[in-house]
Amino acid sequence: MLGGRQMQAQTTLDEALNVPGGTLEFTSSSTYVPPYPWTVVTEPEASHDGAGAARSGATGYYGSPHYNASTLSTTLTGGGVLTFWVKKAGEGELGLFINDKFSHTVENPWNLSGEWRFHQVKLAQSEQTTVMWRFDNRKSGSQPGQTEHYFLLDEVRWHPADEQGYVFQLNEEGDSYAVWAYCGHAAEISVPATVAGKPVTVIGANAFIFKFKYTNNLTTVVLPEGVQRIEAGAFAFSIVSSVTLPSTLQYIGASAFLVCQNLKQVTLPAGLTELGEAAFWKTGLEQIEFPPELRAIPGGRL
Repeated sequence: MLGGRQMQAQTTLDEALNVPGGTLEFTSSSTYVPPYPWTVVTEPEASHDGAGAARSGATGYYGSPHYNASTLSTTLTGGGVLTFWVKKAGEGELGLFINDKFSHTVENPWNLSGEWRFHQVKLAQSEQTTVMWRFDNRKSGSQPGQTEHYFLLDEVRWHPADEQGYVFQLNEEGDSYAVWAYCGHAAEISVPATVAGKPVTVIGANAFIFKFKYTNNLTTVVLPEGVQRIEAGAFAFSIVSSVTLPSTLQYIGASAFLVCQNLKQVTLPAGLTELGEAAFWKTGLEQIEFPPELRAIPGGRL
């Protein structure tokens, strides 16, 4: 028993990696012969949820650029947010590839081992996207079949976007929603005021940007009445040129509009009480008028 529930042996990658109710399908391979693909582990201490996880193959080390790679793949439809947990043992690097092209490094060789870390990746709307995790063993002198250097992956979850490209997240209180991510391609959007009968009150951190990239075509954003917070980095590095802020807005987080160079003018609502560090740093704004209720103004970069 673990946490009051019966432990059940996991026999496939799909069963081990999916969260309850998940329907993702996984395949694995490696560049080494004989192959060392990702495999299933069921020991509670080797999984994040105590039920099962996937372990990267134990490939040996060969000098750069010829690292032996152990890969795990899944195919997704539409846009959305992919979340997962990763744990590192020994030395190695875990990279993420989107449609066979390198996206970014999930875990670096110098990251400390032994702790589960949560990751999330936003994917733009597309008919089909293949995501691949690639483990490279970076320990010189390792032999094929070594068991000291590897990664564990668990609780992979796909959060698909709606028809307009939004991924919403219910807030902790359960009475309102946050915009977790926008994955669409529209140039002009008006964020919905309600979702499933509940108000949208928060624009989440980094909600309108893609990792290491500008947003696609987004130039004009209208935020509805009821939104109270814009979290850190929400529109950072975007090409947005027009933003309509609601009278209900109280908080703009750090770097919320960082390097929005096309943003020339913005009107801060009278009820705004807090403005984060570098909220409008390196934008196209020539001047900005602070509302009378603003209590927190960054002491460094604006």
